[in-house]
Amino acid sequence: MDDDDDVRDRVKRLRIADDDVRDAVRDRLRAERVKLWLAPYDDAAALDALADGYADALGEPREDVRAAVASLRASALEKLATRRRLTLEGKGADGTPFTAPLTLDAAGSDARALVGAAAGYDGRVRVVAAGRALQDEGTLEGQGWPADATRRGAALRCLVVPAPRREEDDAMETDEKARLLAACDALARDRAFDLSDGPSGRRVRVNPAARGPLVRALACHAKGRAALDDDAAAAVEWLVDADAAFAEAMRADPGLRDLANFGSLQLDVVRAYAAVGDAAALDDATARLDAARRALVRRYDEAYEPRGVAAARSGRKVPAAFVPLARLLVLEAVAARAAGAVDDARKLTDADAMLSALRHDASALAPLESLGHSRRAARAALRRAEGDARAAAADLVERAANRSANRTRGAAIAGQVCADGSLVDEGALQRLRLATPGTPEKERLAALRRRNNDADAAAAELTVVVDEIAVATLVSMGADPEAATTALRATRNDVDAAALRIASGPAPAPPSTPAPAPP
Repeated sequence: MDDDDDVRDRVKRLRIADDDVRDAVRDRLRAERVKLWLAPYDDAAALDALADGYADALGEPREDVRAAVASLRASALEKLATRRRLTLEGKGADGTPFTAPLTLDAAGSDARALVGAAAGYDGRVRVVAAGRALQDEGTLEGQGWPADATRRGAALRCLVVPAPRREEDDAMETDEKARLLAACDALARDRAFDLSDGPSGRRVRVNPAARGPLVRALACHAKGRAALDDDAAAAVEWLVDADAAFAEAMRADPGLRDLANFGSLQLDVVRAYAAVGDAAALDDATARLDAARRALVRRYDEAYEPRGVAAARSGRKVPAAFVPLARLLVLEAVAARAAGAVDDARKLTDADAMLSALRHDASALAPLESLGHSRRAARAALRRAEGDARAAAADLVERAANRSANRTRGAAIAGQVCADGSLVDEGALQRLRLATPGTPEKERLAALRRRNNDADAAAAELTVVVDEIAVATLVSMGADPEAATTALRATRNDVDAAALRIASGPAPAPPSTPAPAPP
């Protein structure tokens, strides 16, 4: 026994000595800010040279110091790998769980192939997690995928859906998206392009830095909605791209959070998740439904839901303003059932009541259809009129008259809206053409929009002789010469006002209309 105790004691003293050497080496590395995981220490000779220098300085055996340095480097590399590790998990092709270990340095295309193989799919797959779709271009880090370390080492739940395609189809889809996004960016840079509020037609003031991502968000949202019925997996990719663009736009202009489009997008993403039919996105879906509910409250008021649900429970018809609420309640009921809350009958009851309150049967639609209106138009009119057939008929007649009047407007002014919300007048444009020969049509329209159809004021603005010294002053401040000329003409050579105009982007407009009155 005594011999065994003596051996254990010597081993313990050796371990302590090794730990002391390791601690001494670590302290020296920290003091000298040596990063063992970087070059040149990926070379064994350089690492040994470093260790031998430390051994001489510390008065320790070279072999012990070399072992300590190698151990510290291995530990540093392991910690670095842990911080850059991303693990995806979900349900595979046969319904069994799978895990796919990745690193943030992996290319998107490689990660897609690895996840597809781990999930048991032979062909191409779509991968969605944490509100983003996996793209082939760039690394996972470049696409913003979060490492396991941000979740305390937990894996990230993902949705994997097969998307069998030929290579030429993939190339076509990539080209289509690239062309669409390029067109969006070009449109956002066009100073004659306006963003308008749908119900009123008034121009919406948007921070110039938010215009590009906002236009991309609207375009991707439209593509996603169009794909919902035919290809839910493709819809998910388009919609999460739209959500990412919206997030970028809202960072530049927080006021955009009040747009109805944002809440509608959250509902469409959840609908796409439900259409795909995988519960992996349940947590993200729940968060999006909460965001959609908050958006509805901001757009209307706190009584919006109770008022609509109370009307639906009493058997009354409700206007179209409650369509988003019906969608929200239906999707919440689906999410609750997916989460296992089978006893939550209230959500299902309220959702069913709202759908009934918005539904109009064939007997109510027939009289309006007999007047030549489509079923869709008849249904929308009945919803606006809360089921009143006479009011719905009058509404349809008024809308038909407005459409007829709009068709008489020339193509040059179609969709052009002045700063006060009125439509650009064709007569005013014709007078301006006579007064400003040689002026580009785009500049005439922009001037009329700024001057609210005052052709004389627009002509005075466009015929101002621009001061070349003022142009040079603005160019020296970093302005584009064409933008400087346009701004000086609009401000009648006021350099300060022109500089402010250039800095603020598109021509200023009144604030967007207030939120609609609660329905």
